[in-house]
Amino acid sequence: MKADMRTALTKRLFREGLLSLIEKKPFSRISVTDLCRASGVNRATFYNHYESVPMVLREIVWEYAEKIEQIYRAEIQAGHTAEKACESCLTYLHENRSEICILFSKNTESYISGFGMEVVNDFIRRNRHELKKKIRGSDDEIYLCLMTTAGAAYSLIVTWLVSDMKQTPKEITALLRRLFSITSLYA
Repeated sequence: MKADMRTALTKRLFREGLLSLIEKKPFSRISVTDLCRASGVNRATFYNHYESVPMVLREIVWEYAEKIEQIYRAEIQAGHTAEKACESCLTYLHENRSEICILFSKNTESYISGFGMEVVNDFIRRNRHELKKKIRGSDDEIYLCLMTTAGAAYSLIVTWLVSDMKQTPKEITALLRRLFSITSLYA
């Protein structure tokens, strides 16, 4: 239990240190030494938890993905609609907008988009059978449609958050619903 708390604290320090550094310089120029200095943690401890600085960024992105999935599943299990679940997920992202803006800043462009699409691809892979029931076409066509739609939704959400647009999570949910209803591929 004590070791778990120590690990959580150490990872939080690395997270905060990395976000602080990303605000100041390009991600590609952040070294392990920089991160350890900003976090107040030594190199040996860093390598006990991570192989590289990009692994810290990847972990942050996956934490968001897992939290969003938890929120979504909890809403569905509570009997709410997919739209309400989506709105709850967007509310969570909006509440964490300042950190997300750092993650999606120009300093992380090439890294974060790769991790973001990794999350999208994982979601599609894990939910493919359920999603296939709603889309007509061959397996390849279904995969391409899912990736295109998910990529569009991902871009819409990131643009909304990073551009500080004034729409509410409910309004973005409605816009996503319209986006998904545009295509005739959905049954």
